Amino acid sequence: MRRFAGDQAWEQDFLAAWIPAGRPLASSRMSRTLHLAALAMVAGVIGGMYLRGLVLAYQGTWESTFLRAEQVDGLLGIVLGPAATLLGTGVPEVAPLEAPAAGPAGPWIHLWAVTAGLLVALPRGLLAIAEGLASWRAARRMEIVLPAAYPKRLRASSSASTPEVQVVPFSYRPTEVAVQSLRDLLQDLAGARAHVRFAPSLEYGSEAPDTFGGTMRVILFNLAQTPELEVHGEVLRRLREELPDGQGLLVLVDEGPLRRKAGALATDVVEERLSSRRRAWQRVVEGEDLAPVLVDLEFVGDVASRDRALDAMGGALWPPRRREELAWSA
Repeated sequence: MRRFAGDQAWEQDFLAAWIPAGRPLASSRMSRTLHLAALAMVAGVIGGMYLRGLVLAYQGTWESTFLRAEQVDGLLGIVLGPAATLLGTGVPEVAPLEAPAAGPAGPWIHLWAVTAGLLVALPRGLLAIAEGLASWRAARRMEIVLPAAYPKRLRASSSASTPEVQVVPFSYRPTEVAVQSLRDLLQDLAGARAHVRFAPSLEYGSEAPDTFGGTMRVILFNLAQTPELEVHGEVLRRLREELPDGQGLLVLVDEGPLRRKAGALATDVVEERLSSRRRAWQRVVEGEDLAPVLVDLEFVGDVASRDRALDAMGGALWPPRRREELAWSA
């Protein structure tokens, strides 16, 4: 199973939410299954006796070390009495059947079959019906709240196309965790069939990379860098002006390096530096009529943060008409 950044397993989050929500439904279904299994077992035993009785002659007998015939009659009267009343017959005396004597077992089979029906089949059947109704009510009351991003991700993944996505880091070499996290995000955004390829990092001062004939190009910056209009802004301007028809351009700024670099400082100092640098990047990127997506790629493992990042990416894709073509923006 795929694990997201931050070493968090999505299946653990799913189970933690699913088990309490699904316990009433699972419990009632399990109880219903056990009741039906007991009912099936009794039906099999009774049916087997009658089926074998068609071709075999059952003989009834009894013997006991401690009980006398009158005691056995009393005990059987209690156990088989309701069946005998229902059938309109009495319980036969057992004295003629005391071993080594024996006699026809037919009347006894009828009594035991009806007794099993009364004591096992009937209550188990009623309980199975009750549990079936309980499971039906639990299923109707069970509320499954899907993240708002789930239908969008599903539509993107159901596309038959194979988008080509190129990531171009600028003077930045992301960590393996950040690379995998970004790859997962882009495959959620463009579809599970998307081919995400990372181009070599552009060195500081380099010109914009050659044109790319795929579906989407992602330029990846590092928040720890100080944005410069003459450098970063020029690269964005060239990419936007030379963007082929039908291709999308997305600007990402990874906050992770600066956050880790300033991690030893006080929390308020770290947040002040992050806010200041975010504003600087927004001024430069928005000055080129683009929208930056600022995200810490190493910490987008939980569902909420991933959905926020994907919504921001879907809304920042340039040009705007490409957003309408993405299932994510629907």
